[in-house]
Amino acid sequence: MANGQMHVKIISRKGSSGGARSVVASAAYRAGERLHDERAERDWDYTAKGHVAWSEVMLPAGAPDRLADRETLWNEVEATEKRFDAQLARDLTLTIERDLPHADQIEAVKSFVQEQFVSRGMIADVAIHRPLASDGREQPHAHVLLTMREVSGDTFASTKARDWNGLFVDFSHGRVAGSSPLQEQQQKWADVQNHFLARAGVDTRVENRSLSTLHAEAVAEGAAHRAAGRADAAHQAEARATTFDREPEPKIGAAALALERRGLRTEVGDRWWAAMEQNAERTSIREQLGAITGTLAEWWDGATLSLEKRLAEIADRAADTLQAIQDRFERMVTAGAGVAYAGAGLDGRRDPHLTGRSLGGRFPREPRLAYGDEMRPHKPSRVAPEREGRGPSAGPADPQQRQLVDRQEPTLAGQADQQRRDHHPHHHHQEPQRERHQTLWERASAHVKPREPGERKEPSLPWEGKKGDRDRGGGDRGGGGGGRGGGGR
Repeated sequence: MANGQMHVKIISRKGSSGGARSVVASAAYRAGERLHDERAERDWDYTAKGHVAWSEVMLPAGAPDRLADRETLWNEVEATEKRFDAQLARDLTLTIERDLPHADQIEAVKSFVQEQFVSRGMIADVAIHRPLASDGREQPHAHVLLTMREVSGDTFASTKARDWNGLFVDFSHGRVAGSSPLQEQQQKWADVQNHFLARAGVDTRVENRSLSTLHAEAVAEGAAHRAAGRADAAHQAEARATTFDREPEPKIGAAALALERRGLRTEVGDRWWAAMEQNAERTSIREQLGAITGTLAEWWDGATLSLEKRLAEIADRAADTLQAIQDRFERMVTAGAGVAYAGAGLDGRRDPHLTGRSLGGRFPREPRLAYGDEMRPHKPSRVAPEREGRGPSAGPADPQQRQLVDRQEPTLAGQADQQRRDHHPHHHHQEPQRERHQTLWERASAHVKPREPGERKEPSLPWEGKKGDRDRGGGDRGGGGGGRGGGGR
């Protein structure tokens, strides 16, 4: 981002240093030529000036052709002005972007001067200089000398065109009120350069606004892009904002620059060196922050990859676990496929209240017995020795002999139960209690009187007896109290 500056000053016979100045000498210096000054009766030779790249006198419409000669033009200007402190010409200095090609530099300067000044009736003497800057590259700029009187016929008008002053300064009540017209001219010059830069395919642009304004605008633009999720555009805006985060460098005039080169300190030189040191320090801090940011970014990328790898391993392990659970469940279903369990209706649907307890215990994890097609869960089939003349599943024909075989030959289910009890010794203590509970239940069920249809049973508590018993005995609490009160001690 370059800064398109424009500086305006007046060349008069009464210079700021008190000595008289000649517009012919100024024209000779800017054009790098040898010109004869008729009023001073001397020659001004600047042909040894080596960095003058191009010069031309631009005439408005209706101006005589003889004024296209530089020496003739400025000698007539000197002859027209009679006052000892007369203002002779207006001097403009335009900075040119160094990335603009040489041919485009000339065309851009001519286009701007023709549109803004020559078209209004001014005669412009234009020259482009390309000296070398401190960094070894060209520092192109243009000098423009403008006449202050219109051309009337074959000579200059008797009065100056004071309305041209409004193109550069704004007068209010006889004094300078602001520099807004000059700022407008600077912006127009920047627009012309940006047009030719874009046409030449150069990415550099010229900007005349202050560094603080550009920095705030770039920061706001980056924040807007980041809020919208455009990370690349936000990064570019933030990088552009860092280039504007610097101190402006003050301009050093030719006299101060000459003193600085001789080793003499000047006030403007001190300000320039202070700004350069601050900008160098900011650049160093910015580079260090960039290095730290890059290191953190690399660490974060590595941590992210490690985390993603760990999450992938966990996901694979979870998938394997789920697959193992599914395979085990399928084996369980396959093992219990041939078992007819209570709660299955005639239509084959499962009772929603069916649990593993109704099947006689927990559902086995692995099939313990290879059940046959005729296996019943609550009544295992008998295993009897084969008898000649009958099938393998047939037992003895005599009922007494069959009972003897049932007592002597344990079933496969009995063998499995015996193995389970041998493996878990505490089951020996549970079997007698279970058989005792079953005997008590069968004994109690034998004394239950069947209820008649429609008969209603009154609820009663276990400790509540008959009404007569309560009257006679008084219950546990009443009897105890009566005995203690009646008998005494």
